[in-house]
Amino acid sequence: MDLLFVDLVNSEWYDGHGNREDRLLDQRWQAEFRARWGLGRYGPPDRRTVAELAALRALLRDLTEQLAGDGQPTPQQLASLNAVLARAPARLELRDTKDGYAVALVPAGGGHPREHLLAEVARSAAGFLADGDLGRLKVCDNQGCRWAFYDESRNRSRRWCQSTACGNRFKVRRFRERQRRRP
Repeated sequence: MDLLFVDLVNSEWYDGHGNREDRLLDQRWQAEFRARWGLGRYGPPDRRTVAELAALRALLRDLTEQLAGDGQPTPQQLASLNAVLARAPARLELRDTKDGYAVALVPAGGGHPREHLLAEVARSAAGFLADGDLGRLKVCDNQGCRWAFYDESRNRSRRWCQSTACGNRFKVRRFRERQRRRP
């Protein structure tokens, strides 16, 4: 399951070895992000918008880690998320899509495009909190990665963002450790 807010959380990219890259600062990544989620109508973000997206990302990262740790959102996290949602005047619109009907949040006029972009991301998180399976939102067990993901495994046992990346690294480390311990 792809989730808009998780994609934003993962824009703070870790390579699995503890090195970080902030993809919010990469204009190519920004364009791909907007295109992927149908947010192109808001145009390229200016510096202030990028800074506010980074602040929203920090809130959503904390919220994701809270949920992944079998916790519940704190009242402060909910209040902060609601504050972002309240900044953009919007209305709901029913749309006919290739998969059936969908309800979309549409700018109601007024407000800066930045406010609407932030509200779209916040709405994704709010919708997941309201209707999603919170126990399936996880953070990669690789401490150098921190990638957030939705666990779609049948028994909810997935531990790694990708078994071919972080999962494989862990297995190789574990194998090497066993080899070192052998007499």
